[in-house]
Amino acid sequence: MFIRSYITNNKKTGKKYTAYKLVESYRTPKGPRQRIIMDMGDLSHIPPMQLKELANRIEQLLDGYEEPVFKPDEETEELAHTYAKKAKLNMITASSKQPESKENSYEPEYEQVDVSSIEVSEPRSIGGEYICNESFKELGIGDMLKSLGFTESEIDISRALIIGRMLNPGSELNTYEWLKEKSGLFELLGINYHRKSLRQFYRVSEKLFKYSEEIEKKLFEYEQQLFNFENKILLYDLTNTHLKVSRKITKRLSVVNQSRSVQIAPL
Repeated sequence: MFIRSYITNNKKTGKKYTAYKLVESYRTPKGPRQRIIMDMGDLSHIPPMQLKELANRIEQLLDGYEEPVFKPDEETEELAHTYAKKAKLNMITASSKQPESKENSYEPEYEQVDVSSIEVSEPRSIGGEYICNESFKELGIGDMLKSLGFTESEIDISRALIIGRMLNPGSELNTYEWLKEKSGLFELLGINYHRKSLRQFYRVSEKLFKYSEEIEKKLFEYEQQLFNFENKILLYDLTNTHLKVSRKITKRLSVVNQSRSVQIAPL
Protein backbone atom coordinates (compact mmCIF):
# COMPACT_ATOMS: atom_id res chain seq x y z
CA MET A 1 0.00 0.00 0.00
CA PHE A 2 1.03 3.58 -0.53
CA ILE A 3 -0.41 7.08 -0.24
CA ARG A 4 -0.88 9.03 -3.45
CA SER A 5 -1.65 12.73 -3.81
CA TYR A 6 -4.21 13.98 -6.33
CA ILE A 7 -4.43 17.61 -7.44
CA THR A 8 -7.89 18.87 -8.35
CA ASN A 9 -8.93 22.25 -9.71
CA ASN A 10 -12.00 24.18 -8.64
CA LYS A 11 -13.55 25.43 -11.88
CA LYS A 12 -15.36 28.30 -10.16
CA THR A 13 -12.54 29.72 -8.03
CA GLY A 14 -9.58 28.39 -9.99
CA LYS A 15 -7.93 27.16 -6.79
CA LYS A 16 -5.98 23.92 -6.67
CA TYR A 17 -6.56 21.38 -3.93
CA THR A 18 -4.46 18.37 -3.00
CA ALA A 19 -6.25 15.25 -1.79
CA TYR A 20 -4.51 12.16 -0.43
CA LYS A 21 -5.74 8.61 -0.96
CA LEU A 22 -4.64 5.20 0.25
CA VAL A 23 -3.93 2.98 -2.77
CA GLU A 24 -3.41 -0.78 -2.95
CA SER A 25 -1.73 -2.77 -5.72
CA TYR A 26 -3.04 -6.23 -6.62
CA ARG A 27 -2.57 -8.83 -9.33
CA THR A 28 -5.11 -9.89 -11.93
CA PRO A 29 -4.96 -12.34 -14.86
CA LYS A 30 -4.42 -9.29 -17.08
CA GLY A 31 -1.58 -7.91 -15.00
CA PRO A 32 -1.09 -5.72 -11.92
CA ARG A 33 -3.78 -3.20 -11.06
CA GLN A 34 -4.33 -0.51 -8.45
CA ARG A 35 -7.41 0.42 -6.47
CA ILE A 36 -8.22 3.22 -4.06
CA ILE A 37 -8.97 1.99 -0.55
CA MET A 38 -10.03 5.28 1.01
CA ASP A 39 -9.75 9.05 0.96
CA MET A 40 -7.47 10.42 3.66
CA GLY A 41 -8.23 14.12 3.45
CA ASP A 42 -5.52 16.76 3.69
CA LEU A 43 -2.13 15.35 4.69
CA SER A 44 -0.02 18.15 3.25
CA HIS A 45 1.44 18.86 6.70
CA ILE A 46 3.11 15.41 6.78
CA PRO A 47 6.52 14.99 5.08
CA PRO A 48 6.72 12.48 2.16
CA MET A 49 8.93 10.05 4.10
CA GLN A 50 6.47 10.02 6.97
CA LEU A 51 3.61 9.34 4.53
CA LYS A 52 5.40 6.20 3.37
CA GLU A 53 5.89 5.16 6.98
CA LEU A 54 2.20 5.82 7.66
CA ALA A 55 1.11 3.69 4.68
CA ASN A 56 3.35 0.81 5.80
CA ARG A 57 1.97 0.97 9.33
CA ILE A 58 -1.64 0.97 8.06
CA GLU A 59 -0.89 -2.12 5.97
CA GLN A 60 0.63 -3.85 9.02
CA LEU A 61 -2.48 -3.13 11.09
CA LEU A 62 -4.75 -4.43 8.33
CA ASP A 63 -2.67 -7.61 8.26
CA GLY A 64 -3.09 -8.02 12.02
CA TYR A 65 0.32 -6.82 13.24
CA GLU A 66 -0.55 -4.67 16.24
CA GLU A 67 3.03 -4.37 17.46
CA PRO A 68 5.44 -3.04 14.79
CA VAL A 69 9.05 -4.13 14.57
CA PHE A 70 10.18 -0.52 14.24
CA LYS A 71 7.76 1.64 16.18
CA PRO A 72 6.97 4.97 14.47
CA ASP A 73 6.46 8.25 16.28
CA GLU A 74 3.32 8.79 18.34
CA GLU A 75 1.49 10.92 15.74
CA THR A 76 2.08 8.39 12.94
CA GLU A 77 0.98 5.50 15.15
CA GLU A 78 -2.22 7.29 16.17
CA LEU A 79 -3.05 8.24 12.58
CA ALA A 80 -2.34 4.70 11.39
CA HIS A 81 -4.83 3.21 13.86
CA THR A 82 -7.49 5.75 12.88
CA TYR A 83 -7.11 5.19 9.14
CA ALA A 84 -6.78 1.41 9.51
CA LYS A 85 -10.22 1.23 11.12
CA LYS A 86 -11.75 3.28 8.31
CA ALA A 87 -9.95 1.19 5.70
CA LYS A 88 -11.39 -2.01 7.18
CA LEU A 89 -14.91 -0.62 6.97
CA ASN A 90 -14.36 0.55 3.39
CA MET A 91 -12.97 -2.83 2.33
CA ILE A 92 -15.88 -4.69 3.96
CA THR A 93 -18.40 -2.37 2.30
CA ALA A 94 -16.72 -2.68 -1.08
CA SER A 95 -16.61 -6.48 -0.92
CA SER A 96 -20.28 -6.68 0.04
CA LYS A 97 -21.28 -4.60 -2.99
CA GLN A 98 -19.40 -6.73 -5.53
CA PRO A 99 -21.72 -9.02 -7.51
CA GLU A 100 -21.05 -12.71 -7.16
CA SER A 101 -19.94 -14.52 -10.27
CA LYS A 102 -20.87 -18.08 -11.06
CA GLU A 103 -17.26 -19.14 -10.61
CA ASN A 104 -17.19 -17.72 -7.08
CA SER A 105 -20.58 -19.09 -6.07
CA TYR A 106 -20.54 -21.17 -2.91
CA GLU A 107 -22.81 -23.14 -0.68
CA PRO A 108 -23.90 -21.40 2.53
CA GLU A 109 -22.01 -22.50 5.62
CA TYR A 110 -23.40 -21.95 9.11
CA GLU A 111 -21.61 -21.79 12.44
CA GLN A 112 -22.90 -21.36 15.98
CA VAL A 113 -21.84 -18.09 17.58
CA ASP A 114 -21.75 -17.25 21.27
CA VAL A 115 -23.27 -13.76 21.32
CA SER A 116 -21.89 -13.20 24.82
CA SER A 117 -18.39 -13.34 23.38
CA ILE A 118 -18.87 -10.34 21.09
CA GLU A 119 -16.34 -7.59 21.74
CA VAL A 120 -16.39 -3.96 20.70
CA SER A 121 -13.45 -1.70 19.98
CA GLU A 122 -13.54 1.95 21.04
CA PRO A 123 -17.34 2.43 21.17
CA ARG A 124 -18.45 6.05 20.85
CA SER A 125 -21.71 7.86 21.50
CA ILE A 126 -23.43 9.60 18.61
CA GLY A 127 -27.13 10.06 19.44
CA GLY A 128 -26.92 13.05 21.75
CA GLU A 129 -24.24 14.60 19.59
CA TYR A 130 -26.47 14.40 16.53
CA ILE A 131 -29.43 16.05 18.28
CA CYS A 132 -27.29 18.84 19.74
CA ASN A 133 -25.60 19.43 16.40
CA GLU A 134 -28.97 19.77 14.66
CA SER A 135 -30.03 22.29 17.32
CA PHE A 136 -26.75 24.15 16.82
CA LYS A 137 -27.54 24.47 13.12
CA GLU A 138 -31.22 25.28 13.67
CA LEU A 139 -30.32 28.20 15.95
CA GLY A 140 -27.79 29.49 13.44
CA ILE A 141 -25.02 29.63 16.01
CA GLY A 142 -22.37 29.00 13.36
CA ASP A 143 -23.41 32.06 11.34
CA MET A 144 -23.70 34.03 14.55
CA LEU A 145 -20.12 33.22 15.54
CA LYS A 146 -18.93 33.96 12.02
CA SER A 147 -20.44 37.45 12.25
CA LEU A 148 -18.46 37.97 15.47
CA GLY A 149 -15.17 37.21 13.71
CA PHE A 150 -14.76 33.50 14.47
CA THR A 151 -12.85 31.47 11.89
CA GLU A 152 -14.14 28.14 10.54
CA SER A 153 -11.72 26.26 12.79
CA GLU A 154 -12.85 28.27 15.83
CA ILE A 155 -16.50 27.62 14.95
CA ASP A 156 -15.81 23.86 14.84
CA ILE A 157 -14.14 24.00 18.25
CA SER A 158 -16.95 26.21 19.60
CA ARG A 159 -19.48 23.63 18.41
CA ALA A 160 -17.50 20.89 20.16
CA LEU A 161 -17.23 22.91 23.38
CA ILE A 162 -20.93 23.79 23.47
CA ILE A 163 -22.12 20.26 22.71
CA GLY A 164 -19.56 18.84 25.13
CA ARG A 165 -20.83 21.05 27.95
CA MET A 166 -24.40 19.96 27.19
CA LEU A 167 -23.73 16.22 27.13
CA ASN A 168 -20.72 15.89 29.42
CA PRO A 169 -20.33 19.01 31.60
CA GLY A 170 -16.77 19.69 32.65
CA SER A 171 -13.66 21.73 32.03
CA GLU A 172 -12.01 22.31 28.66
CA LEU A 173 -9.60 19.46 29.42
CA ASN A 174 -12.46 17.16 30.36
CA THR A 175 -14.35 18.07 27.18
CA TYR A 176 -11.25 17.56 25.04
CA GLU A 177 -10.60 14.09 26.48
CA TRP A 178 -14.28 13.14 26.20
CA LEU A 179 -14.33 14.13 22.52
CA LYS A 180 -11.19 12.12 21.75
CA GLU A 181 -12.01 9.00 23.74
CA LYS A 182 -15.79 8.61 24.09
CA SER A 183 -17.69 10.83 21.67
CA GLY A 184 -18.21 10.41 17.94
CA LEU A 185 -18.85 14.13 17.36
CA PHE A 186 -15.67 14.74 15.35
CA GLU A 187 -16.45 11.75 13.12
CA LEU A 188 -20.01 13.07 12.70
CA LEU A 189 -18.70 16.48 11.61
CA GLY A 190 -15.88 15.05 9.50
CA ILE A 191 -13.23 16.87 11.54
CA ASN A 192 -9.74 15.48 12.03
CA TYR A 193 -9.36 15.82 15.80
CA HIS A 194 -5.65 15.02 15.56
CA ARG A 195 -5.18 18.58 14.30
CA LYS A 196 -7.11 20.16 17.20
CA SER A 197 -4.98 20.88 20.26
CA LEU A 198 -6.03 21.48 23.85
CA ARG A 199 -4.54 24.98 23.65
CA GLN A 200 -6.98 25.81 20.84
CA PHE A 201 -9.86 24.72 23.06
CA TYR A 202 -8.73 27.08 25.82
CA ARG A 203 -8.37 30.00 23.40
CA VAL A 204 -11.79 29.49 21.84
CA SER A 205 -13.38 29.10 25.27
CA GLU A 206 -11.97 32.48 26.28
CA LYS A 207 -13.24 34.02 23.05
CA LEU A 208 -16.73 32.61 23.63
CA PHE A 209 -16.76 34.13 27.11
CA LYS A 210 -15.60 37.46 25.68
CA TYR A 211 -18.60 37.60 23.34
CA SER A 212 -21.04 35.90 25.73
CA GLU A 213 -23.34 38.93 26.03
CA GLU A 214 -23.59 39.39 22.26
CA ILE A 215 -24.20 35.66 21.76
CA GLU A 216 -26.93 35.55 24.42
CA LYS A 217 -28.61 38.61 22.95
CA LYS A 218 -28.60 37.20 19.42
CA LEU A 219 -29.84 33.81 20.65
CA PHE A 220 -32.69 35.44 22.57
CA GLU A 221 -33.73 37.46 19.51
CA TYR A 222 -33.65 34.39 17.28
CA GLU A 223 -35.57 32.22 19.75
CA GLN A 224 -38.12 35.00 20.09
CA GLN A 225 -38.71 34.85 16.34
CA LEU A 226 -38.55 31.05 16.22
CA PHE A 227 -41.14 30.45 18.96
CA ASN A 228 -43.09 33.68 18.39
CA PHE A 229 -43.29 34.82 22.01
CA GLU A 230 -43.44 38.30 23.50
CA ASN A 231 -41.39 39.86 26.28
CA LYS A 232 -43.10 39.83 29.66
CA ILE A 233 -41.95 41.10 33.04
CA LEU A 234 -43.36 39.37 36.12
CA LEU A 235 -43.19 41.13 39.51
CA TYR A 236 -43.46 39.18 42.76
CA ASP A 237 -44.24 40.72 46.15
CA LEU A 238 -42.11 38.94 48.73
CA THR A 239 -42.57 41.41 51.61
CA ASN A 240 -44.91 39.09 53.52
CA THR A 241 -42.94 35.91 52.95
CA HIS A 242 -41.85 34.23 56.18
CA LEU A 243 -40.49 30.93 57.37
CA LYS A 244 -41.71 28.85 60.30
CA VAL A 245 -39.27 26.52 62.03
CA SER A 246 -39.17 24.68 65.34
CA ARG A 247 -36.56 25.30 68.04
CA LYS A 248 -34.89 21.96 67.37
CA ILE A 249 -34.34 22.86 63.74
CA THR A 250 -32.95 26.29 64.61
CA LYS A 251 -30.11 24.64 66.50
CA ARG A 252 -29.04 22.85 63.32
CA LEU A 253 -29.29 25.89 61.09
CA SER A 254 -26.30 28.17 60.91
CA VAL A 255 -28.40 31.00 59.50
CA VAL A 256 -32.12 31.34 60.21
CA ASN A 257 -32.80 34.94 59.20
CA GLN A 258 -32.70 34.47 55.44
CA SER A 259 -36.33 35.59 55.02
CA ARG A 260 -38.02 38.82 56.00
CA SER A 261 -39.31 37.29 59.23
CA VAL A 262 -38.77 34.08 61.17
CA GLN A 263 -41.37 32.76 63.57
CA ILE A 264 -40.37 30.21 66.17
CA ALA A 265 -43.15 27.70 66.67
CA PRO A 266 -43.69 26.59 70.28
CA LEU A 267 -42.85 22.98 71.13
